[in-house]
Amino acid sequence: MKGLFVVITVFFVISGTSASIPFSTSDNFSYCVETEGENSNWFIVEIHANETIHIDEIYVNMAIDVNSSISRWCVFLERFFIIGENGKWWVPPMVLMFKQGSFLDWYFQIDMFGMNFSYSHLIKKPVETHGSSIYHVYNVSLAPGKWYLVSMIFPTNKSHIKICINGTNAKLGNATEGSTSFILENEDFHAKLNFKSIPLSIILDGRKKIHINNTFIGFFYAPASIAGVAHLKFITPDGEEKEAIIWETPRKFYIKNGDFIPIFEPIVGKNGEWKFYVNMAGIGMATVNIFAADVIFP
Repeated sequence: MKGLFVVITVFFVISGTSASIPFSTSDNFSYCVETEGENSNWFIVEIHANETIHIDEIYVNMAIDVNSSISRWCVFLERFFIIGENGKWWVPPMVLMFKQGSFLDWYFQIDMFGMNFSYSHLIKKPVETHGSSIYHVYNVSLAPGKWYLVSMIFPTNKSHIKICINGTNAKLGNATEGSTSFILENEDFHAKLNFKSIPLSIILDGRKKIHINNTFIGFFYAPASIAGVAHLKFITPDGEEKEAIIWETPRKFYIKNGDFIPIFEPIVGKNGEWKFYVNMAGIGMATVNIFAADVIFP
């Protein structure tokens, strides 16, 4: 993908289904397609060509409406990215992180030395969020083959996604949508030691299993607000293992010996049991996040 230019505009006030959705022309774009469900928090649009694909402009509008009580600390509100059946991918800069922690929040779990105990003091807070995240992506060039434009939003009460394309030689396929996105954090991992607080968070030998009915697509990452280190690993239903070590300081972000790139690289794989492992220590709202969805590709 060469000569790519992205403009991102964000306006916020603070069982997956598969269907063939018709494209139409509107809003001065060559093609537009949008979700039909009342709360579709993932949307996948297929494009393909036997020659190099050129797209002058991609417009994405992800509108959300949330009114609930949550205790989540630090998650992305949404992601837009492009993936190919050849394993290639592209992700634009992250837009917004959602932080709702307080110094009164803490979580403790231990399973070692004959002790098996957990206690949560993560305070749920009323959150009301309304708005849109808008992407303008210009001058896209993709290798011949099949590609997917993917939009994902964190779990919502109501959401709507619209994707428009201008000036392309690609053929436009079908689109699928659903409401099966999910977010997992520190407290969702069972560990030998799991302590979560704003001053300091530690996970020792954390493990989490997820069963996927269709296709897993998502991100696995461990951001810290100030500084931290994390060793992340996952095993697919086929037994493939990938891992990475993250070092984060107030000024820099390092990835060492990485089979994948946390935060940036979308993970895609088949149905079945997925296993995730983490060891981490961080200062300042340090969290481990899995932001993903159980999707059906067009």
